Amino acid sequence: MPETIAQWAERLRGANRITGRFDLHIGDVRVRVASNSDELLDKLRHYFRHFRGPEGGEVDFVVEAYQADKPDFGVEYVDWVRDPGKTGRKDAYADAPDGRFVWKVRTGMQFLVGDGIHIAVGDCLANDNQVINFVNSQYIAGLVDAGWQLCHAAAVVHGGHAVAIAGFSGRGKSTLALHLLGHGLNYASNDRLLIAKQDGGVRLSGVAKFPRINPGTALSNPNLSNILTAERRAELEKIPVE
Repeated sequence: MPETIAQWAERLRGANRITGRFDLHIGDVRVRVASNSDELLDKLRHYFRHFRGPEGGEVDFVVEAYQADKPDFGVEYVDWVRDPGKTGRKDAYADAPDGRFVWKVRTGMQFLVGDGIHIAVGDCLANDNQVINFVNSQYIAGLVDAGWQLCHAAAVVHGGHAVAIAGFSGRGKSTLALHLLGHGLNYASNDRLLIAKQDGGVRLSGVAKFPRINPGTALSNPNLSNILTAERRAELEKIPVE
């Protein structure tokens, strides 16, 4: 049985024919996305439609996403230690001589990361959000490798200036950022932010991911009222405020 990331990558490529690909230019990072599923490619093209770049040419990363049955890599996965207060198994990993296997416990999706190898395999169609996150992870890695700092923060921009809002999960970063949009500011990032010193100032870059909100955010922001049906709003308003 293959033991390295490179060996498993070759086996997956041999068993799954790539049927299409497209290129993204996210800020200064160029990513090529390839898959054996045209349906998945259509989903990803639509999601990243604002970041499509010229096709062909050199790219910084190639992400391969294979719609396939869950493979058995024959590795012993170790649970990733979660942050304090969070329970349940979520992610697990196994190191290889040339990289790492990652297993999303809840969905069964697996990822191979090695030297020039970035592969997602499993039920990608049902878990396209995890493929999207994987693509964004390569973009983040590209900027971090270039000296940028990754922040757990939301951000809004206006007139060439930005405001970053940092805080723990569930503390209102997205809620405040979305309220500020109603005052003429523009959305930059919901949860992850990259910053770097450049040209005597600080440059900011968000992540190509739509904002995710909780029910409280939708209830408290008049600009979001139309995303809730009257029935759903009535249900949510019955939830006690802690």
